[in-house]
Amino acid sequence: MGRVDGGDVDDHSGAVAALAQLAERLVRADVAFCAIGGVAAARWLPDRVPADLDIVVAPTRRDSRRLVSALISVVHDHGGSGMRLPVLDRPTSTRVRQGHELTVGTRLGSIDVVGSSLPERCDRRQIVGRREWVVLAGRCIPLCSLDDLIDIKINTGRWQDTADADRLRAVRDRLKA
Repeated sequence: MGRVDGGDVDDHSGAVAALAQLAERLVRADVAFCAIGGVAAARWLPDRVPADLDIVVAPTRRDSRRLVSALISVVHDHGGSGMRLPVLDRPTSTRVRQGHELTVGTRLGSIDVVGSSLPERCDRRQIVGRREWVVLAGRCIPLCSLDDLIDIKINTGRWQDTADADRLRAVRDRLKA
C-alpha cells in the first residue's frame, strides 16, 4: 500500500468523513487512484471543506474496469443523489481510461473522475504513482502529492483553486524551511 503519513485530518462538518468513506470503497476494490481537489487540500488546509471527491485513476484497463465495478457497488449501497446517473459499463471504463470524465452522485457525496480537464502537462499515471497514503477521517486513502496538488490547482484557472494554490505554496515553503 505504501507509506501512511501524518495523523488524522480533522473534519468538523462530516463532509470529509463521508467522502473518505467513498474513497475507501475504491481502495478496497484495488483501484490505483488518488484524491485531488478539496479532499487533498483538506490535508494541508484544515479550514478547507470539500464538496465532492475528485479523483485521478491510473489510465489502465485493469484500473478503469475496477473503478466502474466499484462505482456500481457504491451506487447500489448508497443510492443516487437525485442526479442522472451515468451508464456504468465496459464502454464507460474504456472512456475513463482514455481520459473522459465521469461524475457519480451518491447520498454520501459525488465522485468526480478527472481526466481531460487536468492541465496538459499533468500525467495521470505519474500523479497516481506519486500518491501519498494518509489517514483521513479514520480511513487510509491515497492523496496526490502536495506538489501535484499545487500544479493542478494553479492551472485550472478557477478562483478558489488559485487561492488554494497560494495557501498550499505557503505550506510547502514552511515544510521546506
